[in-house]
Parts: sequence; C-alpha cells; structure tokens
Amino acid sequence: MDLESYFNLNPEISLVDRATDQTTALHLLSSPMHAAGVKVSYDRSPDFYRLLRLQGQKYCSALIRSQDDEPLTLFSFSFQKKWVGGELVDCGYAGDFRTAQSLLSARAWRKHFANIVRSVKDDPTYNRPKYILTAIMKDNVAAIRNIAAGSVKFGVRYDHLDDLEMVNVIGRLFKTKSKIKTVRATQTDEIELKSFIARSEAAKMFGAAYSENDKSGDEWNFKTSNWPNFSIEQFLIQRNPAAEIIACTLPFNPGFAKRMRLLEIPFFLKKISDLGSLLKIKTPKVGEAFETVYLTHLEINESKISFKESVSSFLNFLFDENPSDAQYSFAAAPGKFGGFTPFIKFSTMISLFCISLPEEPVVTKNAALSFEMGLV
Repeated sequence: MDLESYFNLNPEISLVDRATDQTTALHLLSSPMHAAGVKVSYDRSPDFYRLLRLQGQKYCSALIRSQDDEPLTLFSFSFQKKWVGGELVDCGYAGDFRTAQSLLSARAWRKHFANIVRSVKDDPTYNRPKYILTAIMKDNVAAIRNIAAGSVKFGVRYDHLDDLEMVNVIGRLFKTKSKIKTVRATQTDEIELKSFIARSEAAKMFGAAYSENDKSGDEWNFKTSNWPNFSIEQFLIQRNPAAEIIACTLPFNPGFAKRMRLLEIPFFLKKISDLGSLLKIKTPKVGEAFETVYLTHLEINESKISFKESVSSFLNFLFDENPSDAQYSFAAAPGKFGGFTPFIKFSTMISLFCISLPEEPVVTKNAALSFEMGLV
C-alpha cells in the first residue's frame, strides 16, 4: 500500500497543505528542543517547505489530527539516492518529528508510524526507498528511550548506525599559523574538484550521489538548480605539495530556510557569551534568532592531512574574511576536533539511525558515514 492509499484509509492524516497548513506546521516545528543544556526552537518561516526543497527532489510532510481537528503530530520525509556498498540506492530521511506533547498525540503516533514507514517503502512515487535515515540528539534521553529503544513493539526498529559530534564554532580567540593553505576554488579546479568529491562520497556509507560518469541524477546538478549561489567559486580547497586536492568544503548558510532561536543556555555558554562581548565577537544571545554557516561538502583525505589541521585552516580562512559576525558548524567523528584550539566552540552529540521494519535485516555501519547536518 502506498502512502496516498494509507492516508485515504485514515482521513485524520493529510499532507501539509501549502495554502492552509503552513501556520500549523510552523507552530508545531517551533516547539522547544533541548540539547547539551541548550533550549532552542526552530524557525522555518515564511516557507515551511523551503528546507525540504534543499534536501531532495522528492519530499512530503503530513499532519495527524484528532477527531476535533486538533493538530497532534507533524512529520516529513525527503528522498535521495545514496551510495551504499558501491551502488546507488534510493534512500529517505525522516525528520520534522513534532507532537502536541499530549497523550493523544503519542497514541496517534504509535498507531500510525510503522504503517507510514511501510507505506513509504512501498510507494513508487518515492522510488520505494530501501533505507530511511533519521537523526536524534543523543542527550534527548526521552526521544532515545521512547522513540528508538522502545519502537520495536510499535512495529519499527531503529538500527543505531553511529554517533557524530556537531561542533559549533562561535569565535576565534587568536590566529595561529595554518599547516596547509586554504584558497577559493576557481573554474580551472572544477573537473578535479568534482572528481574528488565523487570519489570521496562513493567510498562512504550513504554517500551523496555524485557521479563521475552518469550525470542524469547527479547531486551536483540538483544543487546547482536548488541551492542559492551554488558554484565552484563558493568552495574552499586545500592542495598538498604535489598539487593534488586533498580537502574541500562549501560554507553554506541556510538561514533563508531555517534559523534557531536560543531560549535557554547553560552557565558556561553564558560566560562564553560574556567573553565574546568583551572580545567584540558576536555570540548567540537568549531570545535572539541566529543563523549558522555550515561547512557542507566537508571532504578530507585523512591519509594526506589530519582532520583537525584541515578544518582549522578552513576556519582561519573564514574568520579572516569575516572576523566577528559568523558562526560555523560541522559534523565530525567524536573527538576529531578535540583538544586545544584557538576557537571558541561547544559540541552537541547526534545519534544516527536507520528506521527498519521488523522483517528487514539489521543495518550496521560498514564504512565512514556521510551526513549533511546543515540540511536537517
């Protein structure tokens, strides 16, 4: 049964209507979230769907309502091809999970979610995705316990893939000399850069669908059409003494599609904020909406340079260009950017899962994972 058929059998579920449901979806999405002692809310106004259009060519969002037409639960799926085991496979990402924080909303979610996942996986409109991924903040204990650990009895299984560290850099105390030079890419770098990204992603698990040969569904073409200002000249690259590209990133600010608002921060972040004011570094303030520049397309050949050295050089380049106003985020294996640095930073741990049906084999990590945190 496809998704539309399941919705027809259950009229309390419907797709988010652009004309009539935007306000409801945006309100549910803005419900507070907690991580690492920080309380934040998301702001996707004025266009709820804008971020989903950055994620993939196909996507959907739906609301579950009560008999009194009260909105209970919001959820979204986006769909992309990904590299898995050397092959391009249809995949999905499940996100925007929000509930009205009531017993009724919890019951509705438990009643329908497994059947929704089953319907998505059987839906030719979305190419019958083999894998559906999702991410949960690791210190969101209630979500880990209630959604992931306790999900089997409700008809789905959350296979834990890995944990990633979301590093948030909000300032630089002083500049240190980088061990490798960072420069902006030019048109002459295009062929080599595309090849470097394609090879890097193809070697990963759930790598983005960059292809050196078949360009029909290529991720590069999709982003050129859908990401504002996506171009070779926006990339930063690093070369080794042999003049080979060994690292790259695309700093990308999705603030036009999503922003976060700080509602509460722990004591140590208040002190960091105070320090930032003294050093004339712009740091997030409680009550303010803030935007983040994500180091997307972060590809590093760690046989040629260490992750920490490469990222430090990228950050130094960016802070030289924009000394006080920017905040940067990137995903890393835990501890990869640890120890002393001249950067003011804090981290949030993210757990990645594959949502599977009970009869499907358990999915485990068999290569480095690719995950673009700036798009969720």
